[in-house]
Order: sequence, then C-alpha cells, then structure tokens
Amino acid sequence: MKRALVLLVVGCGVDEVVTREQAIMGPSHAAALGELPATGALVSDALGGWSLACTATLIAPNAVLTAAHCIQFGDVPSFTFERNAHEPPAQTILAGATMIPHPNFDGGRVPLGQIGQADDIGLVLLANPVLDVAPARLPRTQDAPAIVSGLAVTLVGYGYGSDYDDAGVPGYAYKRVGSAHLVRIGDHEVTIENVAEAGACNGDSGGPVYATIDGALEIAAVVSRGLAFMDCSPGGVYTRVDPYISWIESHVTLPCGSGSSPDCAPGSDAGVPDAPPAPGDAGGGSHSGDPGGGCGCRSGSSPSAWLLLVVAALSRRRRR
Repeated sequence: MKRALVLLVVGCGVDEVVTREQAIMGPSHAAALGELPATGALVSDALGGWSLACTATLIAPNAVLTAAHCIQFGDVPSFTFERNAHEPPAQTILAGATMIPHPNFDGGRVPLGQIGQADDIGLVLLANPVLDVAPARLPRTQDAPAIVSGLAVTLVGYGYGSDYDDAGVPGYAYKRVGSAHLVRIGDHEVTIENVAEAGACNGDSGGPVYATIDGALEIAAVVSRGLAFMDCSPGGVYTRVDPYISWIESHVTLPCGSGSSPDCAPGSDAGVPDAPPAPGDAGGGSHSGDPGGGCGCRSGSSPSAWLLLVVAALSRRRRR
C-alpha cells in the first residue's frame, strides 16, 4: 500500500525498480490482530515453502474473492489468514480446491491508464469451509448508486511497501491497511489516484476495497491493475464487485445480507462485519496463531501476477 500498496507490475525483484522513498507514499499501518479478519493471502507452495501470490477475502465459508489475473495460470493457490504471509506456518494453510477466474477476463482489453471492463475478478473455492471467521459482505443491488467519486474506502493488502516500517514490521507479505477515496467511477471499474493516499502494490492484487454503505461494511471493489507501466505512483484501477454479483452467486452461496441473499432475521448473527474495527483493536480474534516475524520476498519466487497481466496487455496491443 504505498507503504504497503505501492507497485503493481513487477515481480519479487521489486526493490530493483521501486526505491524505499518511492514506496513510502501514503498512509497505512500494519493490521492489528483481528482487524478486518476476513482478508488474507493467497499463497503458493514454491521452493519447499509457502510464498505470497495475491490478496483475497473470505466471502462465504468455502470461497474467497480475488482478481482473475491472480488465478489465470498455474496450480490452485491456498489461503491463509496469517498477517505475515511470508512462509506462514503449515497449520494455518487452508487448501484451495478450485480456482474460477471470470470467463471474460482480458488483461489487454482496456488501454493502460483508462478504465473500462477487463472483468478482472475471480474466486477460489476452498477444500474445507471456514467456520470461525465471518465472511465479508458483498454489495446489494440497491448499493450501486453509493459507489461515487469521493467515497471513503479502506484498502487491505499484503503488497510491497518498504523493507520494514518504523515499527520493524516487514513491508512485504505482511497485511496492511490504508485509507483513500475513489476518484473515477465506471460501470465496471473505479480508480484511486490521489498520491497522498494509500494505493495498490505488487502483492495486493485481488485485495478488497472496503466501503461503508448504508451502515454496513462491504467490498466495493478488488485490486486489478496500475494506471501506469512499472510505476504505481499515479494510482490504480479496481474492479467493482456489484456488476458481478450474479456471476459470483452462480458459484457460491453467500451469507444472508450479502449480495442478493435475503436480509438476516432480526437478532440473528449475520456472519458479516458491520463496521471496521479501530486500528489496534484486537477484537475479532484470529483464525490461528499469528507470529509477526519474517521478512519479505524471497529470491526465486514466481513472478508477480501483475507482471503477467502487463505482459498480456502489451502482447495484445502488439498484435493489433
């Protein structure tokens, strides 16, 4: 996020392109234990250990929401709620069973710097349901008019920022939270492009853009791509969730009050958060033990999904 959500298009050799000064460009903080607990990391088993692939969010007991470009190639990733996703403990790994990128995803359809309809959204179905973490809420049909320029949002992701922050927390593969406002609004995509605010970075792909709408915290969008090539400073593009509710529900049964599911009965447990916990609030618990140590991206890790997206876009443009 510009600090932890900052570069969208390079692989793990990110420090060769982004300097520490470039990375610390917006407000963010290391997530507290239990803060926005439904968001975690997609991880892959590489070189004998687990490594960060993308960010994702639990939206049903058996499903997480992410970006299509995160799951377009390769093996089905696993998922963890650990705040430190650099080699998380094996007992915290939740196996993925099926990955479902949107069938119309096309990373080269929308010109760089513009918004349109890339359909960059996807699902990972888990091998076993999660019963001790409440899924995040998705927008309802009537919430679409609230997605407007200037809407205050909260970003969560595991992406690259700096090697360590002032508190000694790793700046890559560690869950961070930042604040921003939407700028450009399209039917299928939105942007965040205020350099003084948090924005997305390598590793944050698929991460949620939370917004409080009608008193409920919802995932308004997910991280898709950058507005510029090899530089996230101008901001990023995010896939709106509301146009894809029907598609999501064709694969997943959402909890009550989420998407088109009926509202929860009065007095019942909705199973979704109604407001973001304050920074530092340890409420909400943790899916498992959560050590805070570790360090960033390993040499030899697989290239960033962002790099694959950019290469696809450039290849398509050359064919034209």
